[in-house]
Formats: sequence, structure tokens, C-alpha cells
Amino acid sequence: MVRHWLLVSFRLLGILAGWFAVSLPAHAVAGLHQAVFDVTPEVQAMFRALGSLGEVALVIGLLVAAMSTLPRWRGADRLVWHRFAAVFWLFGAAALFFAAIPAMQSAAAMSMAVHGVPSLLFFLAVFVLFLAMNRRGGHQRYADAFRTDTGFALVASGWIAFLVVLVAVPIACAWSLVWNRSGSGWSGLFTGLESLTSVRYWSLGCLGGDGACGSAVNSIVLGTLVATLAGVLGVTLALFVHRAGVSVRRSVAVLACLPMITPPFLVGFGLAQLFGKAGLVSSVLEALFGVTSTRWFFGAYGVAMAQVLVFFPLAYFMALHALDSLGRAQIDAAKYLGASSADVLRTVVFPVLRDPLAVAMLVIFVESLSDVGNPLVIGGKLRVLPSELFYSSSSELAANAMTGVPALLLVAIALAMTALKDYVAGRPALPETATSSGEPGQCDLPPVLSWSSGTVLVVTTLLLTGVYAAIGIGAFSEGGKVFAPLTLDNFSRRFGFSLAAGGLELTGSAWDSLLASLWCALLVAPVGGVVGLVMIWTLQRVGKPSARFVGNLSSYFFSVPSVVIGAGFMLAFGSLGLSDPGAWLMIVLAILIRNLAICLRFGDIAMSRLDPSQLEMSGLLGAGSVTTFLRVATPTLRPVFVVCVAYGFIRSMTTLGSVLLLSSAENQVATTFMIDRIGIGEFGVGMAYGVVLAGCVGAVLLGGWLLMSAHRHLPGWGHVVADLKAAIVLAEKNGVRGVAR
Repeated sequence: MVRHWLLVSFRLLGILAGWFAVSLPAHAVAGLHQAVFDVTPEVQAMFRALGSLGEVALVIGLLVAAMSTLPRWRGADRLVWHRFAAVFWLFGAAALFFAAIPAMQSAAAMSMAVHGVPSLLFFLAVFVLFLAMNRRGGHQRYADAFRTDTGFALVASGWIAFLVVLVAVPIACAWSLVWNRSGSGWSGLFTGLESLTSVRYWSLGCLGGDGACGSAVNSIVLGTLVATLAGVLGVTLALFVHRAGVSVRRSVAVLACLPMITPPFLVGFGLAQLFGKAGLVSSVLEALFGVTSTRWFFGAYGVAMAQVLVFFPLAYFMALHALDSLGRAQIDAAKYLGASSADVLRTVVFPVLRDPLAVAMLVIFVESLSDVGNPLVIGGKLRVLPSELFYSSSSELAANAMTGVPALLLVAIALAMTALKDYVAGRPALPETATSSGEPGQCDLPPVLSWSSGTVLVVTTLLLTGVYAAIGIGAFSEGGKVFAPLTLDNFSRRFGFSLAAGGLELTGSAWDSLLASLWCALLVAPVGGVVGLVMIWTLQRVGKPSARFVGNLSSYFFSVPSVVIGAGFMLAFGSLGLSDPGAWLMIVLAILIRNLAICLRFGDIAMSRLDPSQLEMSGLLGAGSVTTFLRVATPTLRPVFVVCVAYGFIRSMTTLGSVLLLSSAENQVATTFMIDRIGIGEFGVGMAYGVVLAGCVGAVLLGGWLLMSAHRHLPGWGHVVADLKAAIVLAEKNGVRGVAR
């Protein structure tokens, strides 16, 4: 009897949690805004267009639901169509709710027509999605020890509603702004489509020598170049390290992890200290060989070089993982048949590297497309979509109707590359052959390739070492110059403090942004870790069809570039005027959305380690979902949770794209303060801030490690690095969809 009441209580708590997850984002939208007295006509027109877009989505949902009733569809396929129809209804209802915000703000009292109808329509759409998620298609051949609970299905529906409200609707605001550039209706639609194909974005003038290429063309060419060079660099290093000893592997792993925990634009600025007109390398070449220093670095060459150094670790880890999974029997069989080292590489090794390298290059392409810091810092006159979006969004919204165009182009290109990545990752892998001894195979490289890969490793090591050394020296130099006298003014001007009677007093102007970043990261990292693991556990309980649907949908939502999320938040929320707490809440949500993708992927890796027989046995013995999660899953999830929180903390401290457009003089985080100082010429202050930021991140991680190790809950560093590399490799390859396999 007691067990029955406990199960009922847990289900009721799950239902309440799901409803709160759905209702809070919806009702907080209107409450976070200040009273609106002077909404511009352009903003009102944008929200009217958003309402029209919501009506179109509702009609599409009805058509999809009608198509699902055709006799040709089987039960499982019909259920998938029902879920897609519910998602369209949810998006349409959320768009209508957002479109009614100006009326809600201007209404003198609560009105059913103004407040009740949009809210009721939104919750009705969530309820329809819940009904679709709570159903299972097909017939079950075996008794399912883990039945689908109502609370889990509702939490999954709330998760989709959360993503629709905070990702899809802000993007729809960008489309509404483009749609309404010169009127509404069909004329505005055709004008918006014309602006998407404007020569400003798709011009090929640079090829003919009569002008510059458009920003979309520059972004695609830059992304292709960076993905190719980073893939080649990663594979070259992996081929050399694969045959090296343990010490070399560890050293290269640490070296490859450095760019991943550093703000990307700081790496670009460190390269500028070396190859800029007054950089160290340029000065040495001019002094020794008489080579005249120029500004060649500030442009496409510098941005490409910086992005290659930032993103090559992904290709390196994925290629090294593929090489380590290569069985010794395959290589021995090829050698026994008389194949040379070059033949082994061509017929055995390169086919194994094909798909992982393709996936890594596609992910690097999307990351390059999302990078906004390097084009702003060292891009010079290079026009790419992220910088175009930043410059257009920074001006007055009413005076600049081009704001939404770069955002839509970024989303379209990123989604296309994500679909291509999923297709490549979904292809059947080559069968692995392992010997009884389980020894990994090591391929012998031809002498030319061995020497060249070793040379590339040395050059990459020297280059990264020089970058971080230049940043460290510039932080203690006047004006951030390498050859300038050493000084502590860069730290004292922005990180000054004094000892007063009341205690320590922080007098520097950079303390506010640093402390704000620390608070945001310390809040977002554990919340993202918990939400990610709980959602992965929820997807385990809603059944494979629902898990596959939610996982695929989430992977596409999270493929949206972070700078687009920031721009969408500015359009959806900032146009009505946010209060100071509301602005900080938007910044925290933007960082959280960026981290949730990583947390879900880490959780996927953790769940793949669980033995299904243990979960099934726990259910057969009468344990509930909460008991199974705490007693069976938690011991396995704990190490990955620690890594997830640590990595999420680092990403929260170093993120830029999602918060750049949301920050102001009163609401700044560390990365926005750094890029502002660099933008106004305070290079030494920017590098000093980078040193302080690295010290704070290291201190927090060290303190957390000591705290956890004191309770003996933290795994060794070897397991932590192994979890990190496994998550980087497998999660980027499979995304969130791994839970549905």
C-alpha cells in the first residue's frame, strides 16, 4: 500500500514538474518586460507578422494531421506524423502568444481575449503534444519492465515546448522582421525572399576582380577552407600520435585541449601579436631578412589561421579514436598479403578515417560559421555573416530592417550542414576486427609521411606555445606590445583593489563583469548537467519512438548558431525593453541553451555505459524509476556528470556569440568586456583579462576537484580525460540520437 502511494506521488510530482516547465517560460515572457509606452511601428509590424506566421503554422499542423489519416500510413508512421503536427501547433500557438505581448502590455486590466486566449491555445497545444508523446506505435513483443509514465511523457513535452519558445520563436521573429520589411502579406513575403538573395550576401565580385564577395559567400568559402585545413591537420597529428608513446599522447592531448577552453578570439589576438604588422615574427623577419611588415594578417588569412587552431582538436580526437579502434588483425592481414605501408594506409586506414573525418569537418564548418569573435577582432574588412549580423543588430532596430537576413541565412546553412552530418554519421560503419589479445593495430607510416607529420606536430606545438606566450607577455607589457617595457598597469587599472576598514574593496572596473560571469557559470554549469542527465533518463523511459523523435528534434534545435540565438532573444525580448533582472535572465538562458547540447551529449555517453539488463532487473524487482535512477544509474553517471559540469563551466566562462548582442554597459560578462577593451585599443587590458580569466577558471576547477576528492566522489584525472575525449568524439558523431539506438 505504501509503495502504491509512493508511486502515485512520484507520478504526480512528475506531472507538476512538467507543467511548471511548460508554464514558466510562457508566463515569464510578459512579466519580464517593463511597461511599454512607445513601441515603434516597426516592432508592432514585426509582431503582427509573427502572428501571421503562427497562423500559417497552425494550418500546416492541420494539414499534417489530415495526411496522417490516410490509409497508406502504418501505425508507427502515423504516430510520427501526429507528433510533427503537434509540434507545428505548438510553434503556432507560441508565435501567437508572443504576438499578443504588445496587447498584453497595453491592456489596462486582465482580459480573456487578450491574456486568456493565447495562453489557453498554448497549453492546449502542449496537451496535444503530450497525448502524442504518451502513445506508443506498433506492438510490443516482450513485457516492458519500464512502462511509459505519464510524468515522463509530460516532461518530454515540456522540453520540446521549452526549445520551441526559446529557440524557434526568436528565429521566427527574425523571419517576421524580414517578411515585414516593406509591407505585409504577399508583397512583404516576396520582398523578404528578395532580400535573402541580395547581392550583398551572394555577390561573386571578388572572383571577377570588380568588387568584393558577399558575406554569405565569404562565410561558406571560409568555413570550407577552415574545415579542410583543420581536418588535414587533425588527421596528420593523429597519424603521428597513434604510433607514439604514452607521454607524447598526454602532452598532445593537453595541447589540443587548450584551444577548446580558451575564448576563440583570444587565440586570434595572440596570433596577431605574432604575425601582425608590429608582431614578433614580423619584426624578426624584417630585422633579419628585410621583409617589409604589412597588415596581411588582418583579414581572411588571419581569421582562417585562428579558426584552424581553435577547431582542429575535434578532428584530431575523432581521427585518433578511429585509429585506436582499428584492429591489429586487419593490419597484419594486409601485411601478410604483401601490402606496403602506403597500401595499408590506402586500403585499411583511410577507409576507417573517412566517415569520422567527414563528420568532424562538417561540425567544424558549423563552428566556423558561428564564430563571431575572430572576424570582429582580426577580420579587418572581411564581411561574414556573423559580423554582418552583429553590426546590423547593434544599430537601431527601427532604422535597420536587414537584421533578420543574416540570422536566417546562418540558420539555413547550419541546418543543411547538420542534416548532411547526420546522413554521414548514420551510414553503416566498417566492421571492426579484433584479435583475441585485444591489441590495437599500429600502422607503419611511409618515411616521407612520418617525417612530415612529425614536422607538423612540432610546428603546431611551437605555434600554440607562441600564441599563449604572446598573450602572457602582452598582459604584463605597456599597451600589450611584445617589445614594450613590463608593467602591472594593465592589471591595476581594471583589477585594482584596496584594503579599507571594512575589508577588501574592489576598485577596478572589470570586477563586475568577472564576478557576473562567475555567477552565471556557477549557476548554469550544474543546472545544465542535471537537466541534461535527467532528460537523457527521461528519454530512456518514454520509449524508443519518442526518444528518437525528441532526440532528432533537439539536435536540430541545438545546431542553431549561438550568435543567432542572441540576436533572436534581442528581437523577441529586447525590442520591448527588458528590466535589469530580465536582461540577466536572458543572458543566463542563452548560455544555458548553449550548454544543454553539450550536457545532453555527455549524458548520452554516460547512458551508453549502463547495462540494460541491470535496468530491466531493477524494474522487475519492483523498483520505481526514482529508485532505479538513484541506486543503479547514478553511480555510473557521477563521473560523467563531474566532467559535464566542469566542461560546461568552462564553456559558460568563454562563450561570446550568444551573449554579445544581449550585453550592454550595465550587463556585461567577461568575454564581452574583453572584446570591448580590444575594440577600443586597450590590448594589454584585454590580454590581462584573459590571464585573470584563465586563473579564475583554474582556481574554481581546482577547488571543485579538491572538494569532490575529499568526499571520494571524483574519478582520477585519467578517467576524466577519457570521458572528455569520448564525449567529444562520440557525441559530436551521434548527437542526442544515441539514446534511441
